[in-house]
Amino acid sequence: MSRSPSKSKTSPYDLSYGFYAVMGGFKADIEEFSDTTETDALSSAAILSLAREGFFCQIDQAIIQNKSKASNLAKILTIFQVS
Repeated sequence: MSRSPSKSKTSPYDLSYGFYAVMGGFKADIEEFSDTTETDALSSAAILSLAREGFFCQIDQAIIQNKSKASNLAKILTIFQVS
């Protein structure tokens, strides 16, 4: 995470970044607080709280795009399950 020193009107964060955040893509190390797990997903409220303090999770757009890839078969099966 890095602290943003200035508030500019243009943002490097887009809709895919937002979806990644809301879907639990960002993880925090909680090993010292939990006996059962090492990491846990940050909630959207936690990410918003960090953003208000000027902290942003820097992640390469290619990593987000790589996580969102699904095979065509998986997409077709999902469509049939939903309908």
